[in-house]
Amino acid sequence: MRSGQLSLHLGCCRSADERMTAEDDFVIEEVRDLDTAWPVLEPLLLESHAYYMPIVGCGPPDDWRREVQEGFQPGAAALILLAKVANEAAAFANAAIRSSPGSPPQRFAYLDNVYVREGMRGRGIGRRLLAGVEAWAAAKGADTIRLDVFANNDLGFELWQRNGFEVRLHTMSRPVKAWP
Repeated sequence: MRSGQLSLHLGCCRSADERMTAEDDFVIEEVRDLDTAWPVLEPLLLESHAYYMPIVGCGPPDDWRREVQEGFQPGAAALILLAKVANEAAAFANAAIRSSPGSPPQRFAYLDNVYVREGMRGRGIGRRLLAGVEAWAAAKGADTIRLDVFANNDLGFELWQRNGFEVRLHTMSRPVKAWP
């Protein structure tokens, strides 16, 4: 397999006539067994928590490992992609197929997380993770990809806009207050 190619069987790899660039020193693999991949994913997840703490305003819950391991299970309706540079973990993305029974009913891919290590940014890894998610979503019959971006995550917001995402909905939240 050429460096920089997706190792997925989703029809999302480069064509043979595309030229390699200096940025193409990574591979993207689909995680099929979370237990096997956990030692590689856990440090990336810890880094992503540290990145998001100032944006979110709090750290992960005490039982975050259990929650992530339950929520990240790869399968027919869930995907985890892992990018490696020189066989070292550089980035990950996870997505799931969801349905909305509204009017009209929709089947979409929800892109839950994308995280690229700081020293690995600007190499096209995020774009290639997104391409892998998009190919997987198309193969699963999804018509759109949806995601959430924290309002004060300027880097993330700019990344998604550059990749064709548009604001279609404003989600608002507040802490739950105890009932009197």
